[in-house]
Amino acid sequence: MNRTARGFLWTGLLGAAVAAGGCRTSTLPPAAQRDPLPSENYPRVVILDGLQRWVVVDAPVVTKSERDPLRVTVPVRAVTQNEELNVQYRFAFFDADGRPLEPEPSWRYERLPSKAQRHIEANALDQRAVDWRVDIRPAR
Repeated sequence: MNRTARGFLWTGLLGAAVAAGGCRTSTLPPAAQRDPLPSENYPRVVILDGLQRWVVVDAPVVTKSERDPLRVTVPVRAVTQNEELNVQYRFAFFDADGRPLEPEPSWRYERLPSKAQRHIEANALDQRAVDWRVDIRPAR
């Protein structure tokens, strides 16, 4: 091997050794990322904690007039075999900019008989409400 080839080989080995263990890596936390699901695509009915197999919903009915705030009714049904489901739900209402209009809403209780449809509903307390979401979870 000539001298130039040995120099390239030595430089390559030295570079590999430094890269393999001699360099410190940064431990800075990753930068914040944008939500991959923008709010206009976020589901309005969110079924939590494993209830997705047991609770189904039909098309929500949304009404709003100049005098009355936004009102939402969501038909829900338990698809269990002869077993009632005890669930809790809460509605959240948002203004045109996507900001919540009310403080954290409280959970409400509902008993869903097997195969029978029930309607959960709520109305906004603020006339500025233009959007909504409901979360449904097992009763606690």
